[in-house]
Amino acid sequence: AAEALEPSGAGFAPVPGRGGECLPALFGPHIPFNVDFDHALVRASPADGCSELSGAALGGSVALFVLSPSCSAVDAALRAQARGAVAAVFATRSEQPFWRSTAGWLSVAPSLSIPVLLVDHEFDRSALTGASHLRLRLAAHVLQDGVALTLQLAAERDAFFTYALPAAADLTVVVFASAGDPDLYGNTASTFEAVPLPPGTFTAQFQAAHPGDDMVQLTDATAGAYVWCVNAFSQPANFTIQ
Repeated sequence: AAEALEPSGAGFAPVPGRGGECLPALFGPHIPFNVDFDHALVRASPADGCSELSGAALGGSVALFVLSPSCSAVDAALRAQARGAVAAVFATRSEQPFWRSTAGWLSVAPSLSIPVLLVDHEFDRSALTGASHLRLRLAAHVLQDGVALTLQLAAERDAFFTYALPAAADLTVVVFASAGDPDLYGNTASTFEAVPLPPGTFTAQFQAAHPGDDMVQLTDATAGAYVWCVNAFSQPANFTIQ
């Protein structure tokens, strides 16, 4: 998940008790891994983005929308993109669960060139009211040969892992589940920035989604950047990946 932080004074710093969580969409590009993505924040008008946008300029800014059940988040994000926004963030409504699937984000949007993320309505109400900037960070753990990582995930959440393969070789990634039933997904490209986020059966090049432990084995895997995702789906999960 991505971390959303409110600006403090002239710089950017976490505000105790007011940091929030973002869920990145699975369509379009993603914000960079493990570096700050901070830009001016502008509330879109209309707030749901269901019609042509007006109001404040969006050039170089993150556009903030309220997620609508009446129109596609992709269409709203495309309107923000057309006006120069560098990302689109959608806040849920109070009656909507804070799940990636709430936004229908298990699809593709080839014409979208800006990142799209979801924030919870409580974070929007408490931390983003009046904020003029937003800092985002998409966290990813670095996988290393022979080194196991053990993590916990809440339900409907995922964890990302990066792995650089310098030359073609056989590649095996295994997830051992000690609680829940996490699934493993993966994508690859020439650079980490170019790798589409992999969770979901429609957006992953490689996947293992069986009950219990999961494993992906690639014979003579192509050299490049690999991004792996472990997804907890409907129940919390404890797991080890290596």
